[in-house]
Amino acid sequence: MYQRVFFGKVKQPVNQTLPDLSARERTALWPASIAALAMGVAPVLWLGIIDPAVHNVLLPLAQTTAQVVR
Repeated sequence: MYQRVFFGKVKQPVNQTLPDLSARERTALWPASIAALAMGVAPVLWLGIIDPAVHNVLLPLAQTTAQVVR
């Protein structure tokens, strides 16, 4: 589907025999797809984990912004 939508019909006959993904590529994509699904279905799980780091990064920015606004 991706190929037809973005590249049109297959014009070279040799390209019709190419496999979609190898076993190694499928194995590599499984963890990423599971993580993406978990982030979409239950974002609280990973947002709670990264929340302290985000606050540490944004604190200096908030302090600088507060000083500039005064």
